[in-house]
Amino acid sequence: MLASIYPAYVDGVFTLGNGDPAVPNPYPLNFGTLESNPGANHTIYLDVTGHVSVNNLYNHGVRTQPYDTDGIPWNEDFLPFGIFIPEFSDEEIIDIQLIWQAVAEDFAPFDVNVVTTFNEGLEPAPSRLSRNGFSDNVFGVRAVITAELPELQGSPGLSLMDTFNAPSDTPVFVFQKDAGPPQGIPNAGPTTLTTDEIAITVSHEVGHSLGIAARGVNGFTDHPGTGEGEITSWGPILGRPFGNNLVQWTDGQYEGSTNTTLDYDIITRSSNGFGFKLDDHSDTIVDAEEIDTFNGDVFQYGFIGDDDDQDLFQFETGSGDVVISAFPFGGSENLDIELTIYDTLGNEVLSRDPADNTWANYVGFLDAGVYYVGVDGTGLEGRYSDYGSVGFYTIRADLVEASTGVQFGESGFVAELDHNWQTVTLSQDYVDPVIVFGPPTNNGNHPVTIRLRNVTDNSFEVRIQEYRYLDVVHVPESVGYVVMEAGTYELLDGTVIRAANEIHTHEWESIDISESFNETPIVLTQVRSFNDVEPVTVRVRNVSDNGFQLRLQEEQALDIYSGGTSEGPLQQLGHGPETVSYIAIEPDAGLLGSGILFETSRTGVSVDHNPFNLDFGVEFAASPVLLAQMQTTNGGDTANIRLSNPVGQNSSTFFVQEEQSLDAETDHAFEDVGVFALAAGPLFATVSLTGSGVTEGATEDSGPSEDFGNLIRSNSVGAKIELSDLDSAYAQLSVNNDLGELGDSIDLGEATEESISTSFRVANDTHGEFDTSVDEGI
Repeated sequence: MLASIYPAYVDGVFTLGNGDPAVPNPYPLNFGTLESNPGANHTIYLDVTGHVSVNNLYNHGVRTQPYDTDGIPWNEDFLPFGIFIPEFSDEEIIDIQLIWQAVAEDFAPFDVNVVTTFNEGLEPAPSRLSRNGFSDNVFGVRAVITAELPELQGSPGLSLMDTFNAPSDTPVFVFQKDAGPPQGIPNAGPTTLTTDEIAITVSHEVGHSLGIAARGVNGFTDHPGTGEGEITSWGPILGRPFGNNLVQWTDGQYEGSTNTTLDYDIITRSSNGFGFKLDDHSDTIVDAEEIDTFNGDVFQYGFIGDDDDQDLFQFETGSGDVVISAFPFGGSENLDIELTIYDTLGNEVLSRDPADNTWANYVGFLDAGVYYVGVDGTGLEGRYSDYGSVGFYTIRADLVEASTGVQFGESGFVAELDHNWQTVTLSQDYVDPVIVFGPPTNNGNHPVTIRLRNVTDNSFEVRIQEYRYLDVVHVPESVGYVVMEAGTYELLDGTVIRAANEIHTHEWESIDISESFNETPIVLTQVRSFNDVEPVTVRVRNVSDNGFQLRLQEEQALDIYSGGTSEGPLQQLGHGPETVSYIAIEPDAGLLGSGILFETSRTGVSVDHNPFNLDFGVEFAASPVLLAQMQTTNGGDTANIRLSNPVGQNSSTFFVQEEQSLDAETDHAFEDVGVFALAAGPLFATVSLTGSGVTEGATEDSGPSEDFGNLIRSNSVGAKIELSDLDSAYAQLSVNNDLGELGDSIDLGEATEESISTSFRVANDTHGEFDTSVDEGI
């Protein structure tokens, strides 16, 4: 056995040990006590200091010597005075530590404390090693490890069945010398046990005290193990699997078994007083912890507690070749490991379970992203099942330094949004923020819209606006929102997303997105300005991979837009020009940043005025931000999507809500609704396909569509767009409120006066004059 890291409490202080293979002692040589689970009520005490046992259930008083390998069991300075003080060399202390590790590993799944010391004054109190009546829940067993005891031995150990809860301190004994011949080898003489054989024998004899009978095979009382010389050589703890690497508790499901009882059921039965320990790490990706690091290296440890336990950890890597390895305990191990890598949706990416080894690793390529590594116990067909494949493990990994990309947005909630303006402060500055709000909760059932104003580079104001025929006041609602820098981006998983701001009116206008998407995206919109005070929403139709149409829509009583009938043109009222934010994203599921899951989908033409339930396809750790909008205009009456209930962690319920300014009916035709659900937090992309702050594609009045910059800013002073080094360019500066200043500018760079055409669009005629000369810039 080599020194190996293993969790321990050394004199009450937690440690993993030194972890240096060049240092033989796992823990300090001058330790007082080693404990595996100091909070437990039940104790397995490895007694190496010599013991006088009387009043035991053997009905035999006995004095044993300490653990001894150098022939000096006692401190000889005190022997002339009849004082027996055990004497331990450094080598013997190292042996004791290694034996303790292996026994602690055998009992790691259970709520029991494995203790040892080489100082007699620190051994557990006698009351912790015997049971004083049925109500006593603090008891255990002493395992005496002694050099030899000729009058009792003849095998490696000695114990009585069902004595763990005995009313007296009735030990089990392990004999390191003259242990009797190995089973199945005729005419062999006595043996001296190695440290790993001593550890196996301790667990074997304690197993008898807990009530487990011997595990035999094909006529042998104690199974000698199988697979000699192999790393996956195996034997049951209640056999005699000396020389085998993998030693386990068992359900008896092996060939030639003479005992098919279940070790776990016997160990954790009520008379023994203890059960399994609580699981130390999550079994699901929803609650998976980020994998730990130590001194800058990936290092994680844990315990597999039973055959149903799998521990999962989240990690992030850049694109490239990685090495991910999981190792069992480095002594007499119990765990044969299966290692599995999952993606963020819980799909298995790869699995490793080598038939000739108990550790598993993956060496190969992974795309950049967030993954989950799972560690599980496994079996080996024809030799052992995964029943006893439990115990300590460590994970080591060499990963590619992960780049989260560029933060291009954020998502969050306004928890109590009502009819009053509230300021939302953003986590970073944006050049041209695209802002889209989702449907509000339904605490107040009056139909509403969400209105924005005073958008700056790091904040905006928002409120709920009821339609004008209602009472204006609205109770607080919870609403999710997404902010993105204008541009087209590729997300961490390859999904394309486009965010833009454009000026629109009540007329249907077409948006060209043919250069961005190869499949039909989900389109989500928001009126971002407050030029016209009437409540307004945005309707969308004809969504395809080439583009879509949108228009502003006021309440029905006002929304009589231009058109024709046999009796002549309809009245045209409409709504004043507003800046409209839109987000278009491909249907997909993946990541918008480290741990920021998202899902986009369509409901199909199946959502009307009745509640519609949508189950999410990804496992969000908490209720996500939800954006949802009709992708069709099958029903022309003014309407919005509204939540029936607050968004849940796994699903959402929503409906189409009409307003009633023109008539009382609220039934609405079936619509196709696009849904964008994402975790709250910063949003990252791997690459900006157009750069941030510059939108792609021209509006109807924006001039040539090649080599142009288009900056649409609301509520900002000194708005600026740079057109450096362009041979020809078209610049549009749209100022949508009263804050336009002479400081707003277009920097021409090296572009010439002849190659630049300029225009200014003034939305409400309240701005001052502009200097439109082309000299050193505008």
